Amino acid sequence: MQTAREFLLDAPPGEVAEVYNDVRVLVSDQVLQDGIIDVFEEHNQQQLIVAQYASGHVLLAKEAKSDKGYFDPHSEQIYAVDHMKLTATPVEHQKVDEYHKSLNESVREYVSNYYPSGYSSVLKSNEYTICIVAQKYNPDNFWSGRWRSIWTLQDGILKGKIFVHVHYYEDGNVQLKTEKEYSVQTDSQIPQIVKHIQKIEQEYQAQINTAFIESAVSTFKALRRQLPITRTKVDWQAIAAYKVGQELGK
Repeated sequence: MQTAREFLLDAPPGEVAEVYNDVRVLVSDQVLQDGIIDVFEEHNQQQLIVAQYASGHVLLAKEAKSDKGYFDPHSEQIYAVDHMKLTATPVEHQKVDEYHKSLNESVREYVSNYYPSGYSSVLKSNEYTICIVAQKYNPDNFWSGRWRSIWTLQDGILKGKIFVHVHYYEDGNVQLKTEKEYSVQTDSQIPQIVKHIQKIEQEYQAQINTAFIESAVSTFKALRRQLPITRTKVDWQAIAAYKVGQELGK
């Protein structure tokens, strides 16, 4: 079961179902049934997966979990979740205070403006935790990707960690995994908090784009020898002329 768990937790974005079907070839169904729900829940929490209910969604962050289910601050409801079907059922109403509600809605607005396939949730315990996830799956073109960022706000310090995971698998298997931590001082003003998050995430995305460009120009170019082992260029025109001469001489 431990092997199956590691495969499932490391599944590329949007491909956990495919990995599960492959794992079933290696591990008996009885062994999987004994612990598979816990593994799926662990995966969903780590990857900030979203479960759907009738009129919306709940983000399955570990900070949202209680004994009764997962809390969604937007609908002010706790939901029971099926971690394999990713469906949610409301079980209890739970009201949030005005600051919590305003922060959650401001983050939602930021995410809707900058992440076409994005979701967010602001959770509160001893500190505020801001979870953002955006994902894009394109199996027809053999790629998938997920952006995750988790921010905590406490005592005027905004700390965050950004994770990016991209998988490209047409005629190969290439994955990009990056993560970076940030910390910045801020006040409790909601526009200022959202502004910090927006600025940092835009800068990090720009850094990734720059890294891709530099890789294409330098890193990948360095993987290929510039000259043959003889250290001289191949005279392709001379070779072509030689072949033509051979054909004419036949």
